[in-house]
Amino acid sequence: MNHILPYLHSEFAACNLEKINQSALLQSRMDYKFTCPTFIMEELLDLLKNEYEILAINNHRFFTYQTTYFDTPNLFTYHEHQRQKAHRFKIRYRNYVETATSMLEVKWKNAKGKTSKSRLQVEELPMDLGVHTNFFESNGIFNTHTFQARINVSYQRISLIHKTGTEKVTLDFNLEASDPVQKIHFPELMIVEVKAPGKMEAVSLPYLKKLGQREGGLSKYCLGTIALNPQIKHNLFKPLYSKILKLKNLYAAS
Repeated sequence: MNHILPYLHSEFAACNLEKINQSALLQSRMDYKFTCPTFIMEELLDLLKNEYEILAINNHRFFTYQTTYFDTPNLFTYHEHQRQKAHRFKIRYRNYVETATSMLEVKWKNAKGKTSKSRLQVEELPMDLGVHTNFFESNGIFNTHTFQARINVSYQRISLIHKTGTEKVTLDFNLEASDPVQKIHFPELMIVEVKAPGKMEAVSLPYLKKLGQREGGLSKYCLGTIALNPQIKHNLFKPLYSKILKLKNLYAAS
């Protein structure tokens, strides 16, 4: 995707991390997810360029995220997502490569679909979440001794923020899921996430619709878990996962 860098530099005004943090979109929001083919990226960016600014840090315009997801031996949080449990969470460790920053993160989704996220800066991937008991208990999680690192997911991200500061759009690509014995790459896939207080503020949604994209996303943890364990129960995700496999087959044949 390096070929798109000159476009990102020339067509988008830059914003810094402070502006994104001050927008409060990291705290409580609605998330709208889209599973898209990567070939629409440039067309989508062209539609967004006049209304959005791009996150820029040290001349970077897209960023590498390395994430480790934690779950119990019986994959409690995966199955809560698969059952669409109204009040559910996930635990992850995320390394932001270009800024050399690492965070432990707890992400909750409530019965109304609202997402909230809490973060704790750490030095490295913890082997035992119990060393951060206070952080987890303050976020409503009390059994961290049962959680272990399950899978790794890496990808690159373009982050756009609307000039009003009320909407954030992320484009994730070059996604790769791995565990200790296997690795699966999704070069054909782009996951677009729109983060806003509600649909009224989500200005990008009509642009995605214009490109023929329908709302419907699969979390990266669930996608990686299914891809690495295809026999796992995933009835709820079958339509979307089938779409992803179809994209993968088309890409392989091209």
